Amino acid sequence: MNLIKHKNSLLLVLMVMSTISKLSSQINSPYTRFGFGDFNNANHTAQKSMGGISAAYYNKISNNIGQVVNLLQPAGLANIKLTGIDLGVDYRSLYLTQRSTGATFNSAYLIPSYLSISFPISKKNNLGGLIAFREVFSSDYSIVSTQNLDLDTVNNLYNGEGGLNQFILGVGKQFKNFNVGIQGGVNFGFKRSSVVKTLYGESYPNYKTSRAIEDLTYFGAFFKLGAQYEINLKKRADVQTKTETMHSLLIGATYDFNSKLNASQTVLNATSQLSNTGEYANIDTVFYNNQEGFINYPQSFSIGVTLNKTQSNSYGFFKIWSLGLEYDFGAWQNFKILNISQPTVQYNTLKLGGEFSPVPNFNKSKFNLLTYRFGLSAGNDYILIDGYNLFRTSVSFGMGIPIKKFRSYDNQFTIIHFNLEYGNRSNVALDLIENYFNINIGVSLNDIWFIKRKYD
Repeated sequence: MNLIKHKNSLLLVLMVMSTISKLSSQINSPYTRFGFGDFNNANHTAQKSMGGISAAYYNKISNNIGQVVNLLQPAGLANIKLTGIDLGVDYRSLYLTQRSTGATFNSAYLIPSYLSISFPISKKNNLGGLIAFREVFSSDYSIVSTQNLDLDTVNNLYNGEGGLNQFILGVGKQFKNFNVGIQGGVNFGFKRSSVVKTLYGESYPNYKTSRAIEDLTYFGAFFKLGAQYEINLKKRADVQTKTETMHSLLIGATYDFNSKLNASQTVLNATSQLSNTGEYANIDTVFYNNQEGFINYPQSFSIGVTLNKTQSNSYGFFKIWSLGLEYDFGAWQNFKILNISQPTVQYNTLKLGGEFSPVPNFNKSKFNLLTYRFGLSAGNDYILIDGYNLFRTSVSFGMGIPIKKFRSYDNQFTIIHFNLEYGNRSNVALDLIENYFNINIGVSLNDIWFIKRKYD
């Protein structure tokens, strides 16, 4: 594939991202009112299928899986040998159940998850780079509640939207069996929340609709370090079949530094009325305030280990299976907006994931080249509801499907990654149960760019 074809592919990817962003609808989870919103597992689709493990994810290029870029572990960039364009799209469906009444509510939305370009800076020196964009948090809800008074009924409309995104630059370097990497970039986003109170009943003519709006915008730099160390455990060569089998253990860790985001907050309380266009128009301003300051974005780290089996034969290098375990920590109890503590708590999550490929042979069924993945995760969310933790559990299953047969002379890979995830977020002390079902689709386009011509 030449450079012009890759440029056309990138343009198509950007157009798809733009279209999908317009199709997304509401999350409608009341929990997204707090913090930055819902914490998204915005990693590569392949790793979402494995419970979200990333610290010790083994991502060397292989002929059955291609090249999977690790967006959360900069040390893995040292293994980048092909230029790759990766796009991820999520379809998320949410199911809410109220314990006390049995009432249910569901919503669904489609949203882009990540877009990245990975590339080798120097193959000789095992140096790779990354440019990426990903969604980290999202908030989007519209909830109506009513309150009965003696003579009147108060209708409360809660609306909110926003989130936090990252623009990422990363680089990774390999020193024999040891990889190190660094990421930097910008966290940016906004969050808007509003409450509209309308009074109905005998007193209605005497009262106007009240509207409270809070707008918060923020941006700031972030930095992240990563390291991976591979231990070769056992190597076995079969002279008759000309295959070499290797077992290895990969240990990895990442650390996100505490950072400060520049923030601007505007609070407006006003009386309002509904216009002919369906929008609320302010009548009188009751309160207005604008202030600037900082948001304390807390530190976090991940540590993991993965056991891997690989095989080399006359067809190339293949990953046969891997099994990984990871622990994630986030000091969200230190999260503050404009020096005000928020209802957040220390984040802890344990993840287990693996992938398996049948013994590869290009002369047999294409099913031999599929990669099957599974994952589990369990832990607590970073937000507190009425002083209670929210506990999250999820199970996932996915596949990597090669669309184009590998040919050694062009080094092209086109892989579709597919993931199904089912999860729960709740606490027995709270009235609301949240279940969700996600479908994640990722596309990986890999090739060698900038090859010098040998013939004209």
